[in-house]
Amino acid sequence: MAHDTKLYNSDNSAVFASRHGRRSHAFKSDRLQHAPCTEEQAEWLIQNYRRRGYEFRKTLSLDYRHWIISVRLP
Repeated sequence: MAHDTKLYNSDNSAVFASRHGRRSHAFKSDRLQHAPCTEEQAEWLIQNYRRRGYEFRKTLSLDYRHWIISVRLP
């Protein structure tokens, strides 16, 4: 016999907050981090972000072969 059951998330505070005009700051990040990329890809990203006036950061990945670009979102 089938019953009508609904699955509920036990932690719905973020849903509650968004419905009432408040945002949960637990997941908010003001930086976008790109996946590791080559030197050429990194320079292309930097060029585009610099042209738009965004603040960015270029760091070397743990494998010392790729770059990780992170940009501060407006």
